[in-house]
Amino acid sequence: MRLRRRKYITGICKRQHRSPKSSPHISQPLQPSVLDATMCHDISQVFVPLIELGVCPACSTKRAKYRCIKCGERAYCSKECQVQEWPKHKLECGKTERIDLEQFYPALAWMYSLGRLPGGRPMQVALQHKIINDPNANTPPTRLQDGIEAKVVEIDDTHPPSIFLDSLTWFPRAANENVADTMHRRVLNDEGSHLLTSVAAVATAILVEIYTTSSGSGSKSSNERRLRFKYRSSPIVDFGIATGSLEVKPQDRIA
Repeated sequence: MRLRRRKYITGICKRQHRSPKSSPHISQPLQPSVLDATMCHDISQVFVPLIELGVCPACSTKRAKYRCIKCGERAYCSKECQVQEWPKHKLECGKTERIDLEQFYPALAWMYSLGRLPGGRPMQVALQHKIINDPNANTPPTRLQDGIEAKVVEIDDTHPPSIFLDSLTWFPRAANENVADTMHRRVLNDEGSHLLTSVAAVATAILVEIYTTSSGSGSKSSNERRLRFKYRSSPIVDFGIATGSLEVKPQDRIA
């Protein structure tokens, strides 16, 4: 008899299916039709960080100023109110394990780049043709027809597309191999049409694996771990995708 290998959406689903014990952060089961497709028996609940401190839950009169050191998910106006509220709060508190965001940067970069490697989607056209001009660091930018100044990268499209094994073969007029490697990474990642998709995928992965964790009824009676990010000495109390603009100088812009 041949066994089917089960697939899961997240590691949480996998652990939940292997263990017969109930988990406090798991909500109602999926419909059978969805279960057949995902092989995951439950939906994980997302624990949203505090958007604002609000009113102290103990006295309900003063504005909260101080967060609970252990969980960071409850705030009080004073130490006295925290002590008063503790018998109730300890049932859901538990200790939070903080992950330093700066140490997590390499993992974020790897997650972002993984979906942009050849094989995940069609290769950038510019990477399949040799660069025939000299867009090195000391090359001045060129003013284009729309008035924007940028360094023009010219490719040889008279030959059929090729896969270049090293960056210097692809960019033979580069000042050195490091410059050629930098240009290769720049072109590989400079695809605006896929930027939002890639960022959203990374943010969703973090949300699923970190912000669905909870210590449940407390660290003494629960095996669950609450994981959250911190930046230097401050906990991160918000999660999302920020929008904005970034000034790019002409010498750093390519076209």
